[in-house]
Amino acid sequence: MARISKPGLDYFPLDVNFLQDRKVRRISCRHHAAGIAALTSLLCLIYKEKGYYILWNKDTLFDIAQEACCGEEEMQAIIDDCLSVGLFDDLIYKEYGVLTSQAIQEQYHKIITDSRRKYKLPLEHFWIIKEESSEIEPENTDDSGKDVTKPHEFATTMPQTKEETDTDIKGKQERNMENEIKSEIKKDIETEREGKDGKENERSMPPVPSNSVFQASPVVVEGLSLDKSIGKETVSEGMQAGGGSEAILLLNMQTIGIRNEQTVKAIVALARRKELGGPGGILWKILSSQYRPTLLKKNEPGDYILWALNHPTEFENTYNGTLKKLIRGR
Repeated sequence: MARISKPGLDYFPLDVNFLQDRKVRRISCRHHAAGIAALTSLLCLIYKEKGYYILWNKDTLFDIAQEACCGEEEMQAIIDDCLSVGLFDDLIYKEYGVLTSQAIQEQYHKIITDSRRKYKLPLEHFWIIKEESSEIEPENTDDSGKDVTKPHEFATTMPQTKEETDTDIKGKQERNMENEIKSEIKKDIETEREGKDGKENERSMPPVPSNSVFQASPVVVEGLSLDKSIGKETVSEGMQAGGGSEAILLLNMQTIGIRNEQTVKAIVALARRKELGGPGGILWKILSSQYRPTLLKKNEPGDYILWALNHPTEFENTYNGTLKKLIRGR
């Protein structure tokens, strides 16, 4: 009985110096264990599901984030960093929402070539390995020893196994698989577009976060104004860095719904430090109009602000990831 042709693999090789790769070390340095766990889980999913790529959507984001034991925001930040260091192809990701790379495709090509599998790859979008690496030695010969395989089939058709002889089943399965991949890509692209349209509509209405606290516009008091452009906060001349804006800070905390007296005092005390409460400091970024929707989704906004003020480096990574998503959503 002929085996069913499938694109995915049952296992794949991992280089012994994987962790010494400079690109991987950059991810490890920025995201620690979560970055390595996410990258390993993603490679397993790529080789298992499609063989040489994976569609990056909300479901994939949730699955990988859960396996890596990190939040979805941090997971997206890890993916952005992987793209920036070159672990995945940035152009294909921006065009199709697909994670793949030349190294992954060369590895996959070698595995299915060595195993003499018959799976035919849909190469129209994602086949990015060099032509010289995709050439295959001719396997089909006639009785005289002459090659009878058409040259143009080398780059698109993998060698067949002896067990898989039913050509009718083969053609039908491959066509169904290609159609399934195309429909899945089209569906994901449409879903992403609908999500962007929904975001545009939501901008005209105040968002309602999970903790039932409605978002309010940043309070403008004498000496302080927040620019609506992404990542840009401005301070008037009357504002003194490191504690001169306690009045507006208290009003903002009241608007957000922070009522605990000890929490308020702790935030005010930390805000007196120039690098935290001064112009362009951590506190400014937390209370900015771009990050406020994220803040209001927290069950305890006050505790989250304290965490951010005590862990500025970790917060900066989260903040930058949020800004990148906002820019992509425009």
